[in-house]
Amino acid sequence: MRDTKPLEKEALNLIHYKLQKFGYQYAELSFDEDGVDGIIYNDVHNLKKILRFQAKGRSIITNSSNVKIRKEYLLEQLICFVYI
Repeated sequence: MRDTKPLEKEALNLIHYKLQKFGYQYAELSFDEDGVDGIIYNDVHNLKKILRFQAKGRSIITNSSNVKIRKEYLLEQLICFVYI
C-alpha cells in the first residue's frame, strides 16, 4: 500500500490557498476524527457556520485508485477534496 500522506499535504496546501483566495479559512485537526480532517469557516466569531472536510491525495499515473468514505462519516456539511 502506498503512502498517500505527502500527496495529501500537497493537496491541503492547495486547498488552503484556494480557500483564502475566496475569503475562507480552514483549521486542520491534529488527527482524523470520524472522517473529518478539518473545518472550513469564514467568520471566526460565528463558528456555527462551518463545513467539515476530508482531503484525499491520489496518484493515478501507474495504477487506478479510489476513495472510500465510511457511511457513518457522511454528514450534511461534509466535503471531500480529491487531489489527483
